Amino acid sequence: MNVSRRELLATSGTALAAGLAGCSNARSHDCDNEDPGENSEAPRAFIGDAESDIRVKVYEDFGCPACREFYLENFPPIRQNYIDEGLIRWEHWDYPIPASNWSEEMASAGRGIVDRQGSSAFFEFAKGAYETQNDHSFEVIGDLAEQVGADRCRAITDAQFQTYEPVINADRAAGTDRGIEGTPTVLVEGEPIQPDQIPSTGAISTAIESRREWLTGGLTIG
Repeated sequence: MNVSRRELLATSGTALAAGLAGCSNARSHDCDNEDPGENSEAPRAFIGDAESDIRVKVYEDFGCPACREFYLENFPPIRQNYIDEGLIRWEHWDYPIPASNWSEEMASAGRGIVDRQGSSAFFEFAKGAYETQNDHSFEVIGDLAEQVGADRCRAITDAQFQTYEPVINADRAAGTDRGIEGTPTVLVEGEPIQPDQIPSTGAISTAIESRREWLTGGLTIG
């Protein structure tokens, strides 16, 4: 069943508010951090073939329940069939709405992972971020960073001070310029896939296959 992202966010709002009530202690951590200042540059997180003629851009918010559903359920078959086979380049773009009180912090911590550990570590961090979406805290960010081989306290620092805010804002501005209004939004060579719903595995596969056929001269994309 196709579920509207707006419907999913609306139904989760009450539960999210309840979950955040009385959780101020969740914002504490065991690192003695100093503000490192803003970082306006960070590499783009991607997996697949860096030189592929098929580029897929995915705008996400780590606090978004619809993004969690997409990443954990719809994305794995695409990764197996197209990314692991080296047929496409799959890019992560940040678009924190924000859907939760931790959207901005998780995005900044993730960008730090890309910057220092690379894309593979980032996508493992992203998976963990979605799996723990209802329990986000600085401690969780530190744990996820350690699991991908990154420095725990540096990841917490990036989250606490939103070190990569300029980079994240640039992604968000680019998405707004493309007419994006919600997450997750998937674009295959600039064309949005089911923009008013959680993009399905089938719809993304169809768009990729259509592009592949066009590239080999088998189809004209109208």
